[in-house]
Amino acid sequence: MVAFLGLDPTPYQSGCSVHRPSSISKKGDKMGRALLYMAALGGVSGHNALRSFYRALVERGKPKKVALVASARKILVWAWAVFYSRTPFTAVPQPIT
Repeated sequence: MVAFLGLDPTPYQSGCSVHRPSSISKKGDKMGRALLYMAALGGVSGHNALRSFYRALVERGKPKKVALVASARKILVWAWAVFYSRTPFTAVPQPIT
């Protein structure tokens, strides 16, 4: 699902210049990727597990946009886990300090 929506990481490869940072592949569904990004943008503003995940990435030094894309991917992974296991989603939010 992650690759279908284009949220999978792709290393930069071009001849001898391989010193660029990797990015997402963007080979999947553009509308689905945009919807997940907007969901992540709204999700990190509440008091929930996604915000804790996002803040942990930012505190580790990741740029905010990279952390948002990672949060969008996290939403998709959670959705797939709920679908696959057929159990309701229960995430325990971490305390915000």
